Amino acid sequence: MKRIVALILAITCLMTVCVTASAATFTLNVQSENETDLTYRDVYDVTCTKKGYIYVKHTVTGGSSAYTNLFHATKYRNWLIGQKWIKPGSKIPIQSNLLEKGVDYGLAARGNTKHYINDGVSSITLHITYTGD
Repeated sequence: MKRIVALILAITCLMTVCVTASAATFTLNVQSENETDLTYRDVYDVTCTKKGYIYVKHTVTGGSSAYTNLFHATKYRNWLIGQKWIKPGSKIPIQSNLLEKGVDYGLAARGNTKHYINDGVSSITLHITYTGD
């Protein structure tokens, strides 16, 4: 019985480490003046655990939480895989058939131009949680 309990505890610990290894929390300062310039996070540390999906959740400082912001999964700088407009506070997947299970991905983002057009804010800070599941 003790061995079974020890085995269950060991498996639980390993599963916790695996889930933690496929998530990243970070901050990106992004522009919101134009529709072309992305800010890249050149760290590829989120492992796709389900083919076709990488999840993003974020909050905004320095701008409005009423506007969606644009996110792309990246395999390398300038290699964008999928995109999604995401409202702050929502955990939404970036979806693409090119997102492969077991592969590490980075992220690129930009602010919605509404921050600039409506509020005069040229850049915002995104506080991002990026997970593979």
